[in-house]
Amino acid sequence: MIETGATVFFQCPKNSWILGNVEMWDGAVGSCRPKAVADGTTLVQKLREHEIFVARDDIIEEDVDDLLNLTVLHDSTLLNCLKRRYLRDVIYTNIGAIVVALNPFNYKIPWYMDDKMGEYLDEGETIEKNLPHSWAVAHNTYFEMRNDRFNQCILVSGESGAGKTEASKIVMKY
Repeated sequence: MIETGATVFFQCPKNSWILGNVEMWDGAVGSCRPKAVADGTTLVQKLREHEIFVARDDIIEEDVDDLLNLTVLHDSTLLNCLKRRYLRDVIYTNIGAIVVALNPFNYKIPWYMDDKMGEYLDEGETIEKNLPHSWAVAHNTYFEMRNDRFNQCILVSGESGAGKTEASKIVMKY
């Protein structure tokens, strides 16, 4: 239930779903103020119910390696989790068997350096203990190919400049 003062995720025209508070709600239309936005957005008005998602404290702080483990699957909670991880330089997140990679424009993140690759190689047939990574996709796909004796494929997709070539190189190197 949307109430004035409630902490919510709301759909901001410039920033997609962001965290904020309800300033006004009349039962059909309301306005929300962001908690912190770098672009100077101060108030978003004329929001309808489907553009506001009430956020419990446990949902706001959620940080999982696999988005399917979120308490609530909603655009806002998915984006919030990805943002929280990205800000901690955790650029890979699973969503089931898929790995989402956010380009960090930084090749010096300690837990993604090549000297960590051995930890993935040592895990056996399925990566379960290490962080999500393109290495884990390559590892699991290789063992599926060996065990099932069928060809396998890894699909790398994204927008121009998203890092598809780099992701493909990482998979091939592994």
